[in-house]
Amino acid sequence: MFMPKHMNHSTRGFTLIELLIVIGIIGILAVGLLAAVDPLEQLKKGNDTNKKRIAVEFQQASSRFFAVRGQPAWLAGTVPAAANMTNAAVTAMITNMQTAGELKSSFQSAITTVGVLLFVNGTAATGDVTVCFAPESKAERTNYTALYSDNVGSSVCTITTGIGCFWCAR
Repeated sequence: MFMPKHMNHSTRGFTLIELLIVIGIIGILAVGLLAAVDPLEQLKKGNDTNKKRIAVEFQQASSRFFAVRGQPAWLAGTVPAAANMTNAAVTAMITNMQTAGELKSSFQSAITTVGVLLFVNGTAATGDVTVCFAPESKAERTNYTALYSDNVGSSVCTITTGIGCFWCAR
């Protein structure tokens, strides 16, 4: 049987238009996925998780220090007894707890690495310590069921400050 020349060779591959359409669809899906995942927000969530770990570790070490010694870590040594402690007082507390073996020697460098700004409030009579930080991620700042405080001693969060609410370990 006779076939014309143009009919006997098979066509393989895709046309340029088909390739451009597929690349365009993949690009649209990638942009949609990137918008849904928001890598910067994920990074902030990770930072908040590290800050929570540090705040809880600091609060638990303070409780252990009080349980063993009968006085809060901020009263040990030359640290002033204050309700809302300054950075110098918190640094002295960390030193006292490291000396007592309640915190690892690398704790201060962990705080510096993560960039945690801790707000510490304590009651000398009971040794109760509240350790708070300002969350970075939108998810943590708007999570009203978490342990928040806009005023370190308050248990109810109302957004009244520029920072928003704090996450507190009690």
